[in-house]
Amino acid sequence: MSVEDEKLVRVFEAGSEIEAISISSMLTGEGIEAAVESIQIPAYGTIAMAFKRIWGYVLVLESDEEKAREIIDALSEEFHEDLEEIAETEDTEDTGDTEEGEE
Repeated sequence: MSVEDEKLVRVFEAGSEIEAISISSMLTGEGIEAAVESIQIPAYGTIAMAFKRIWGYVLVLESDEEKAREIIDALSEEFHEDLEEIAETEDTEDTGDTEEGEE
């Protein structure tokens, strides 16, 4: 099947345009052609988001779907780990606790 005959599939629901562009750029950097599809209605602002809480989708060729999802999942896992570290750091700062050996 040629690239022209391949279907595009949705691999990510983006909450904002910047999120969609960031994910698309990341996939492109990994060698996966990606496109952004907005579900917003021009001239209506964010009215569409009142009905569906997403901005749009990131799409890839069907043959790249599995690899794209793996990359997105890995990024999501790293993001959540970073958030946990930030939360732990903030908790330590809020309580005044310090690591052993620190004064």
